[in-house]
Amino acid sequence: MCEPFEPDLPSLQQTYQEYTRQGDHSPSLRELVQLPGLAAVWYRLGLELGVRADDLDMIETNYPRDADMCIIKMFAEWRRGDSNPTYEKLVRALADIGKRKLAESVCSTRGISLSVLD
Repeated sequence: MCEPFEPDLPSLQQTYQEYTRQGDHSPSLRELVQLPGLAAVWYRLGLELGVRADDLDMIETNYPRDADMCIIKMFAEWRRGDSNPTYEKLVRALADIGKRKLAESVCSTRGISLSVLD
């Protein structure tokens, strides 16, 4: 028999607030989770962005077989742990894990010079 699911409401509320946060110049979770093709590389991207392996392991343990939630939590952890999460850091990390075309697309969309990828 299944046990009733009891969501961690404070954690969900914090994630939602970060997801919808606007008004700063760093990428919002809403923008980040819309990036395509991250399901297979979210863990490597998290490492490249400076998220601790222990935190990524915990995310993976808490959300097995749910890549979308892993991606959301990984980006939330990046934003929480980095005092200045920027698109430039994101595009460099994307390029470093082999997602150069996606990095170039983000640069183009956000008006960032492609020189940050060199």
